[in-house]
Amino acid sequence: MDNVGWLTFPMFIPEPEEIVDITYRVKDINGKYHYHIARAFYEDGTVIDMNSKYTWDDDFLYYAYDGEYHIKLGWFEASAFRDSTGPVEYEVVAWKYCDDPYVPEEEQ
Repeated sequence: MDNVGWLTFPMFIPEPEEIVDITYRVKDINGKYHYHIARAFYEDGTVIDMNSKYTWDDDFLYYAYDGEYHIKLGWFEASAFRDSTGPVEYEVVAWKYCDDPYVPEEEQ
């Protein structure tokens, strides 16, 4: 197994709303962990709703001391084709920066 490029969470935390690849784990009924990859982003609780790149349901917001609505702390699923998102419901154990997309050689 190649762990090159992966950063453990919570030792290393990405910038808020930076889309990254995550590894999350799910425990089966026998107690064995299974590891999966997804694209997601982290919210650290400091981003104001109106400044976010995403559309948020009230369930994901809290009213802060500064009089603004902030996005709650946590990992959220990243979607390339819609602006709404949902929480990652499993334990995130690591993340890494996304690879650059493929570009044909003649277009580089």
